[in-house]
Formats: sequence, structure tokens, C-alpha cells
Amino acid sequence: MKKKTILSKKILRSIEDYWNDPDSQLDLKKLLENRFQYFEMEDCYGYSIDGSVSGKLRKKTISILIDIYMDWKSRLDEQNLDYYLAIWLYIPRMSKSQVVCAIDDKITYYDNDVFLPAKEIKKFPQLNFGKIPDASNQFTWELKVDLDNLYEWEVNFPKQNWERLDDYRRDQKRFKKNIESSIRKIDNDGNVMYLFPVGDVWVGKINPKLTIKK
Repeated sequence: MKKKTILSKKILRSIEDYWNDPDSQLDLKKLLENRFQYFEMEDCYGYSIDGSVSGKLRKKTISILIDIYMDWKSRLDEQNLDYYLAIWLYIPRMSKSQVVCAIDDKITYYDNDVFLPAKEIKKFPQLNFGKIPDASNQFTWELKVDLDNLYEWEVNFPKQNWERLDDYRRDQKRFKKNIESSIRKIDNDGNVMYLFPVGDVWVGKINPKLTIKK
């Protein structure tokens, strides 16, 4: 637990200066070329302590995502573009949390095809993030399923390639559990992949009828 706390503090220090990260800035030229852009916590900060995020780091994470969302929204509104803009807040895999923007033909894909809708009914767990920016009250949050994947070649990887037998047994136990909980099996010319749920994704957007507070 002490190591996790130290790592949380280290990440907190590193993200204080997030506005200097180029990925946090909306690049309109790249957006028009690629038709999408995203900012991801993990990519930018080596934020890799899923499931053990401290309260301060949870609060800082969502505050950063909201700040970036608001900045991007302001710039997009100036361009008179139709766009998709959302926060993808992963729980417990918060390192994967992102701000995602798309235009043109990418809008439908990001709006409808990226995530499976959740069958479970939940309220957005705002209390888990402490006091967060006032702008958070303007968001509507929709619950989706966070899916991870496992390829069959990983399961069948030769035992001798593991450094320790205990690691092999541990991973095989995990692989078996993942396959048993999988909700979809995809076979692409013999390249088999299993998709299994690992948590929630809250997709947050601002209702266009609401006025953004400056």
C-alpha cells in the first residue's frame, strides 16, 4: 500500500503541469486531417496503478479531464463544426480515462459503436471524486461496459517462455477466468480473441441546452 501511495503522489506531481503537454491541446489541423483526437491519462503520465488510485488522484484526474473538455468544447464551438466530444471515465481502470473528439464520419462510430451499453442501472459515483469543478454539474453521464481482450496465442504461449513456473500458473489461472467471463469470442482467420468485462466506463457530455459557466 505504501508503494502505491508513493506512486500516486509521484503521478500527482507530474500532472500538475498537464497544460504543457501537447496532447492536452486541441490541434485543429490534425483533427481535420484525422477526424478524431484524444487525450489519455495513461499515454501522457505513465499512470498505471489501476484499481488502487488514491482519492486525491481520482479528484485530480476528473478535474483535468473536465478542464480539457471545456477548453476543447470552447474551441470547437468557435469552428461551427458538428462534433462528438466526451469524457470517457474508466472505473476502476482510471489510467485509460480520456477526452475524445471526433468529426465527420467518425461521429457515429464514437457515439454508437465503441462501447457496449451497460445492463446494470447505476448512478454516477460523484462522491468518489470529492469536490470537483462546478462544470461537472453540467454533464450527463451514461454507463457503458469496459471490455478488455485476451488472444488465444497468449493462452497457448509455450510454458518454457515464462521465467518462473509460478508466474505461468498464475497467468494461466487468470486466462481461464477471463475466458470464462468473456461475453464475445471473435475468430479472425484463426486469430481468436476473447472480450471480457473488467469494469465501467462513464461517458460524460454536456447537454447542449445548458449554458457553460465561464
